[in-house]
Amino acid sequence: MGDAKLLLDHAVALVHERSYGARRVLWLVYRAYPDGDQLGEFARLYAEILRRHAPARTVSDVRGFADAPLGARWEYANAIRGFRRHVRRAAVFGMQPRAEAIIRVIIRVSRRTDLRIVATADEALDWVLQD
Repeated sequence: MGDAKLLLDHAVALVHERSYGARRVLWLVYRAYPDGDQLGEFARLYAEILRRHAPARTVSDVRGFADAPLGARWEYANAIRGFRRHVRRAAVFGMQPRAEAIIRVIIRVSRRTDLRIVATADEALDWVLQD
């Protein structure tokens, strides 16, 4: 993968910026389900990073977030929803099948074309690097 620069080391996730030629990609590696206060703090800090890197290309590895209840996922999605305009392309991999099915419905209903759920990191990178 590209050269990595650590932007945020938080209890919720690590955020790295990786370069692929002239393109930069924000990589999020979720660690574990946090409490609500940590989740809100992370969302605020991550939103600041998104603003600075807009229009951002993001890859999220959510394997470490597997134990999070659906309510927590919904809360987090709502917290960062307002910053969607700062994202050019986003990909998520590592979801549990049940959560993935629900999120796919939400993506379809909201008509999001900038976000894909994929199976692997390679697929995620391929998606976000497209123009």
